[in-house]
Amino acid sequence: MSANAALVLTYWEIGRAILERQQTEGWGARVIDRLSHDIKAAFPDMSGSSPRNIQYMRKFADAWSDRAIVQRTVAQLPWRRNLSPIGVAQWERRLTQASPEDLKASLSSVEEIEAELEALGERTEGGGE
Repeated sequence: MSANAALVLTYWEIGRAILERQQTEGWGARVIDRLSHDIKAAFPDMSGSSPRNIQYMRKFADAWSDRAIVQRTVAQLPWRRNLSPIGVAQWERRLTQASPEDLKASLSSVEEIEAELEALGERTEGGGE
């Protein structure tokens, strides 16, 4: 297993543990803040243990609930690339649970999509990313 795959699986395991603890202790138990504090205290020189990053781990585990899929497919991508599919998985979940009226109300207009594409093209042509 590559170092990247091991890191992604570790983040997934942390995210699963957070989801389980939040389920048993409740959302207001500040599981993420406590974990961030505990990691910083135990490993003061380690980076990446901010509440924000730990929240990403939680979202990642929530979006990809099947460990086999994470291990086989998702772990092959760099960690930063794995943050994008979270939005896709959440959108997919929303699509399967929403009523047709809710979906129609949440969709962007053609004008909004065209404006976003135009802005993206200007950023790309301007040497942004």
